[in-house]
Amino acid sequence: MLTSPTKIEVIMTKFSAYLPILSCCLIISNTRAFGAEELKKTADVNVNSGTAATQKTIDSIKTLSENDALKLKAVQANASQRKALSLDFDQVFVSGVTKAVRKSQGTLDYLAPSFFRWEVVNPRKEIYVNGPKEFLSYTEATKHAQKMPPGSFELDFVDLALHLSSLEKKYKVSSSKALDLDANEFCIELNPIKDDLQQSIFLVLSEKASYVTKMKIVYANGNTTKINFKNPKFIAKSQSRFEYTPPKGTAIDKL
Repeated sequence: MLTSPTKIEVIMTKFSAYLPILSCCLIISNTRAFGAEELKKTADVNVNSGTAATQKTIDSIKTLSENDALKLKAVQANASQRKALSLDFDQVFVSGVTKAVRKSQGTLDYLAPSFFRWEVVNPRKEIYVNGPKEFLSYTEATKHAQKMPPGSFELDFVDLALHLSSLEKKYKVSSSKALDLDANEFCIELNPIKDDLQQSIFLVLSEKASYVTKMKIVYANGNTTKINFKNPKFIAKSQSRFEYTPPKGTAIDKL
């Protein structure tokens, strides 16, 4: 959706260690073919323990239940009509290599059809905003910002949270019980149709409010990020919310 071992450090330095989507590595796996009889025997294999071939085999036999399909269709229909959404979030990123854990909190604001502002407020200020004039990323700790044309850059977790109607175009959707559920919630798993930096994604959706309440993304390099969204508000914020001027002294790269 976005955006190999040599590129990870450069990219993460520019955009932030809190955005695991910007990090990737080259994965070389031993693979083997599976016949029809062996396929039956491996249907219940743990999806995190097999080779790349095993993973694809298991993904191919996952299904979306009829009940979850109806729920998803209703949520997508409601979400597609939404003009605005604001959420608070808690995010936990775990490195697949070092197992280091990084936690952050912030807000996500959306104004249809494409404006968004992802703002980390703790432990350090970071802003990623796509507005009428440009996409801009800013990190307070490094006093560094980057500007791009509007719509030229996406964050995978923002796209997943805001654009539910396009899920089937990019992913194979199946029912899941991987994440804990509250009342009136259901969980689905997404597996990329094409090769991607993502290995699998789990979304918990609210039937009543039609938004993503929990998200877990497992990346091909072993990194994972979990996000809990809360306090939904559906009142549109002014367009100025989707514009940002970095403080004086900020180094700005125009790409």
